[in-house]
Amino acid sequence: MTKTTSLRAFFTATATVACVLLLGCPAPGAQTTVNVFRRAGIQFGGDAAWSAQDGTTILDNGRILERTITLPELGPFSRVTTNLRVIAADDPWDRAASIYVSTTAGDIELHKFITSFGGTTTHHQDITNLIPILRNGPLKIRAFVDTWVQQARTIDFTLTVTDETPDRAPTWGRTLFNDQGWRAGSESSVKRSISVPTPRGLGKVVLSYLPSGHASDGSGGDEFVQRTHHVFVDGVEVWQGIPWRTDGRDFRSVNPTSGRWGDTWSSDLDRSGWIPGDDVDPILIDVSQYMTGGARHLVEFQIDGIRPQDASGYGYWRASSYLTGYEATGGAADFDYDGDVDGSDLLTWQRGYGLTGQVNNGAGDADSSGAVDGLDLAAWQAGFGANSSASALTAVPEASTGALAAIACAAALWRRRRR
Repeated sequence: MTKTTSLRAFFTATATVACVLLLGCPAPGAQTTVNVFRRAGIQFGGDAAWSAQDGTTILDNGRILERTITLPELGPFSRVTTNLRVIAADDPWDRAASIYVSTTAGDIELHKFITSFGGTTTHHQDITNLIPILRNGPLKIRAFVDTWVQQARTIDFTLTVTDETPDRAPTWGRTLFNDQGWRAGSESSVKRSISVPTPRGLGKVVLSYLPSGHASDGSGGDEFVQRTHHVFVDGVEVWQGIPWRTDGRDFRSVNPTSGRWGDTWSSDLDRSGWIPGDDVDPILIDVSQYMTGGARHLVEFQIDGIRPQDASGYGYWRASSYLTGYEATGGAADFDYDGDVDGSDLLTWQRGYGLTGQVNNGAGDADSSGAVDGLDLAAWQAGFGANSSASALTAVPEASTGALAAIACAAALWRRRRR
């Protein structure tokens, strides 16, 4: 282990200990699980009785199931997670799939995934960032699988609500777009542009982006080809990347009917942002410094080089995006926007220490200097002293002082090492 690695490990451990000493780790509260779909059958055509469930509406010739639910009250410190089980019946192929909520403003993906080749898969995702949307009364939850087979698959889907978690939930959310067939061939295919107003008082804004590339034939399309994606806010590029997965071989156990060529399985192949039998996780982009509250902003998405229509077929993308906003209530050193300045903010500062350039207080830059440094640690210390109760401070006075001193020394040493 190098000296730099040792110092980084020491620094991380010191900050973690400080977090525990200064604040402790609040335990989650009660949990409530809401059943949405249970052994619900998804298919194309076939006997409707196979898909039927009480309170469930069958749409798109059986490929979409809809059920209306109401979640329990979601407080400022609630957490919501999805629990999904997908069981293959008569469909041996991998299929694009999604659990989403249908709203008047558009469809918002709660849990995007790709079914496996003929296997059973279990999935869980934290969707707390969608709480502002899930709070809005009765919810139309839809389950979709892009199958063309009768009696294709069954699904179980529940939502678990946990009260009194350590982290504050977001206060604002807004869908941007949901396009399940983004193709080349027209002027509108170049970009997706959305003008969106933001409310006043936001401290942090996160853009979630869920892209996956596909093809209408077996010639590669956009499924096996790397494409560069761009996200712009008010004309400024805030993110560029290539959605790409290379870990398909790790999922062989859930892909029993995958095509095979010697020691290579179809499910092994690298793909554009997805793997058969796994989730398509959102790409999280912090756009706080570009999307100020109380203003209207233009958000644009671009995919380079989508394969156009030819004699064999075409490439296309299934993509969606939404915004999540956190209220600025704890001051400049409230780096995680949970409404107070505490040990978790210290860990945020520690992770961001040394960063320069396009950084904000979400990375630990309390004084907006464009760098995460010792002055931001001092701002955290001042904010912690101002926002913490006297009992919290007097309970562990020596440990608090010692932890801060150790962190300050480690920060100075680490900074000198990095120069």
